[in-house]
Amino acid sequence: GNLRSWNCGCHQDYTGAVCSRFDCAAGCNFRGHCIASGVCSCFRGFKGDSCEIDCGCDHHGQCSSDNKCICDQGWRKKASGPGCEWDCATADTLGCTGPGQSACTECSYGTCFDGKCKCWAGYSGPKCDVPRSDLRVNMHAFGINVALSPSTFVDVMKTSQEWVSVWNADTFAGQFSYQGGSLLWENRQWQWGNGQEILQTKDGYIVRLAENQAVISLALRDVCLHAPEGRYVVTYDGDGELDFGMDAKAASFQKGRIDIDFTPTCRRECWYDKKTYEAYCTDNGIPITVRKTNPANPIRNIRIIMPGFFASHEVEPFHPWFLKNLERFSFIRFMDWGKTNEDHWIPRNPVPVRFVRFTYLATKGGGAARLSELMFRDADGGTVLCNSTVPEICDGDPNTDWAPEVGMTHVIVEVPEGSGLGSYMWMTSGWAKRVDPVSWFVEGSLDNETWMVLDSRSTQQVVT
Repeated sequence: GNLRSWNCGCHQDYTGAVCSRFDCAAGCNFRGHCIASGVCSCFRGFKGDSCEIDCGCDHHGQCSSDNKCICDQGWRKKASGPGCEWDCATADTLGCTGPGQSACTECSYGTCFDGKCKCWAGYSGPKCDVPRSDLRVNMHAFGINVALSPSTFVDVMKTSQEWVSVWNADTFAGQFSYQGGSLLWENRQWQWGNGQEILQTKDGYIVRLAENQAVISLALRDVCLHAPEGRYVVTYDGDGELDFGMDAKAASFQKGRIDIDFTPTCRRECWYDKKTYEAYCTDNGIPITVRKTNPANPIRNIRIIMPGFFASHEVEPFHPWFLKNLERFSFIRFMDWGKTNEDHWIPRNPVPVRFVRFTYLATKGGGAARLSELMFRDADGGTVLCNSTVPEICDGDPNTDWAPEVGMTHVIVEVPEGSGLGSYMWMTSGWAKRVDPVSWFVEGSLDNETWMVLDSRSTQQVVT
């Protein structure tokens, strides 16, 4: 047939491939939504054609007919100056711990919730000052599996994916699918992202957006119903515009806060009767798209709080299910979260060796050392395998340890002949930091008899 094409001739003040883009004066001052060309719908607490009138609610109230603030429930007018402050039964005596949340007279080892002390694991009593003696087990906590344990934090933004650059809505004709995803079909999966550089701080805050650029992240992705349904509260600092979709629908807006309704979905053909699930088999989860940000005051500190935890999320960031699972432990070491096992490769000038001897001189706790692995790389960064009469030191399993006998302070490993060691690293044991070496030296040998020092240091030195 004949090849046909079309394009839209937009009316004045409208742009875009299908004429769906428009602007308002001053961008509604980031205090409302631009719903048509030159028409602002202001957030609660702001008024005016461009939302230029601030009624002084500090995002916690609405405007009266005379442009004064009517504070929300759980808030009251400040004694001096504009704005709203927390209000509760103990506001004028002990203060408040949150909006509508009374304070406690004393709460030694617990968190105060609305006048009552909620004890941390290991303590009991009205003031949470009575220690328990029935906890004996230690545990090492590694990474977070969001698909199996989406409720580690009550703020699900903490486990969201990294930002991806996409085209903003209606940038070009035929633009694919969800919130500007690019049209690429690879390995039976839709891929999105346009490859544009994302200007962000080291903390992940979007500094500015390029022309026609937006950025997107995903929270509670592919959890397949393993997350609570209901009203989630999104809060943020700074000026800009956030957008949501997939399983999340925005219910109400105000400056610095958006309430969204989340109903998790799960398609059986994406998950069941398969060895592995197909990522992106279906649009699901909570997508967070930054469509606009003010470079002078960029959007930052985005939080997505689960239903029922908004009043307490600042003082109790962990989900009760997660804390309940930890109650039986007396000591928890957050390995990956604390970057305990993070790579710390120590570079050296490449030297050909056949044997390597690691000797510790002192440990953090003053006793014997315990290491789980010794690892080596060549000059090009490739892995150099090792073996030893102490198999735990070279088995690649971080859960096994080298525990030297009394009086033994070194371990010898063998590497392939001709190996040129460009760097090395020892991995800490899962026991405790007290068994970590704080002073050590490494030697190399070709015959396991004549040794030369390859490296000698203490943790007070800067590893270069």
